[in-house]
Amino acid sequence: MKVVSALIIMFSLSYSVFVWQFLSKEPSRPILAIIENDSFPYIPSFVAKFYLSITNYSVVKESIHGASTFSSLFAAYDVKGFKNNEIIWLSSRFLENGVDINSRMGSSGYTPLQGAIMINAPELVRYLLKNGADKKILTQSKSAELCQGLTSIKFAHCMHSLGKMDFAKVIKVLENEI
Repeated sequence: MKVVSALIIMFSLSYSVFVWQFLSKEPSRPILAIIENDSFPYIPSFVAKFYLSITNYSVVKESIHGASTFSSLFAAYDVKGFKNNEIIWLSSRFLENGVDINSRMGSSGYTPLQGAIMINAPELVRYLLKNGADKKILTQSKSAELCQGLTSIKFAHCMHSLGKMDFAKVIKVLENEI
């Protein structure tokens, strides 16, 4: 019995050291371990959450592939292989630590609210509005010419008029802020 206990303790310590080093090598790894279902299957999300809670890790300053991590979270919303509830949990942590909810998303130039409109995610639009997203900020993208210079409501109407998706639910959320 003592041998089994010793082996379990040694395995736990080895695993802890491995996880700690793996998560701390690249700042985005703990975040990816939390939100991705299959990219980091050997790092349980509860371990990554614990890591973020006990380190001096600055969620505000980190980036994923050159874009702000906060913005990158929303780019993964409703994408297969990512967990929406974890994206919302992490975004709350970012907001608690002073992230600007209206900051532009990397090279695209969109705010998280405008990004949520683009991916047609009414629940995410509602969440962002409840947390202070400004729907009056004008769209400004270097990569697209359509639907530029518009408030969020007009942007949603413009996206809807393109006919590729039905943005009626997003428009309703923006107009009624429900």
